[in-house]
Amino acid sequence: MTLRQVARATVALATLIAVLPAGAQTQMRSDSIARDFFAPRFVLSNSEQIGLAEEQRAAIETEATRAAEAFVGLRFDLDTALRQLIGLANQHPVEEEATVAKLGEILDLEREIKVLQLSMVIRTKNVLTLAQHDQLRQIRRNERVRGPRR
Repeated sequence: MTLRQVARATVALATLIAVLPAGAQTQMRSDSIARDFFAPRFVLSNSEQIGLAEEQRAAIETEATRAAEAFVGLRFDLDTALRQLIGLANQHPVEEEATVAKLGEILDLEREIKVLQLSMVIRTKNVLTLAQHDQLRQIRRNERVRGPRR
């Protein structure tokens, strides 16, 4: 691909992405949901502070590993589909049906990734006690005020 073709494909892809639903309401809902969940890495990095038991640690590590393995495959498929979409958008004339179908494939992959991520943090949360969950929320609040530990 020439630089001009890459630029045109990038503009076409950006235009497609711009019409996807996004905005303040989506972000607000996402932030409200995220407030109740913690990434496995955050939980494990604060394991001593919250008194994480070895069984809890093992369960969280197992889930994080399983999710990471699944994520790699999905991410590869998504990258491939995005390259194909750029190729379709770069054609003249653009094959509308094929391009729309490819966007549908991309959205399906993104949905799978989001479901995988949500399932991972749900399983992580379910391993924690209520007290540990509250401690992690406090740690997060403190980090927002002071900045993360080094």
